[in-house]
Amino acid sequence: MMTKRKVIVLLFGISLILAGCFHALQASRDDVWYRATAEAILKSAGAATIREQVDALRAEVRRRVRPDSQALQDRPFLRASGRETLQAGRGQNGDSCRAFIRLARAVGITCQRVNLFGPHDTVVVEVEMGPGRPVLVAPHEDPETNAYFDGRDRTLDEVLMPPAPFASDYSNINLRRVPLLGDYVRRVRTPQSGLTDLLESPLRMKAVLLVTAGSLVILLLLTDLLLIVLYHRRLKAAGPEAMARSDAASGPSPDLKSCPTPRFRSTGADSPQSLSDGTDEQFRSSALGASHFA
Repeated sequence: MMTKRKVIVLLFGISLILAGCFHALQASRDDVWYRATAEAILKSAGAATIREQVDALRAEVRRRVRPDSQALQDRPFLRASGRETLQAGRGQNGDSCRAFIRLARAVGITCQRVNLFGPHDTVVVEVEMGPGRPVLVAPHEDPETNAYFDGRDRTLDEVLMPPAPFASDYSNINLRRVPLLGDYVRRVRTPQSGLTDLLESPLRMKAVLLVTAGSLVILLLLTDLLLIVLYHRRLKAAGPEAMARSDAASGPSPDLKSCPTPRFRSTGADSPQSLSDGTDEQFRSSALGASHFA
């Protein structure tokens, strides 16, 4: 029942799962790197309180990551990881926020991104400075954004409040990047959870997508094999005649080349042989007549 095509499909599903496991392993290695890097930054700055730690991480990300206008062109849907951004030294606002979030979460600071839309579209990070004290932080280098958020602590409600709101809308997940869906769903408010952590790790997102796709391929293949087994058991229970009819219906079509050529042995007047002889005799007569007139 396992044909060559099904074996290829099975190997394809297994390869997708293995690729997902490889990306998950890379994400785990990056977590170790984030923790070691964040601890080194905080130790160098002598940061003890949460505010001091946030200020130290924000300053380090701004120092390492420079705005890159060329990064806007041909950007992949799954962006670069925070580690790649810090090592490359360039990126956009969202890239700097991702790097800051990965470093902050590695040392136990609760935070998540907030996409702000309005006269000045930007991305900031909402950090829990204390119980019930979410404060917006801009970890990227931008004169207008830095002047607004570095002056004092600002909450999301303050940013949207008149008479001079900094932004007119916000969303924790930027669904405007998604075709069609972004036209209908604009604002998404999510609690800080494992989902928000997953969305800040492109490697883990790739791992989840690959493992899910591979599992679906194998599940469909196993479902097909199970249906075939159940079908054969049903035929077997119905009796040998049903099995014979099923084999005859599903068997290969006969090869016409292997069929014997029929031979005509009848010598009657209407037989094919007699007809052939009569035709030959008429042809010879016509040929003699034509030669006479010539």
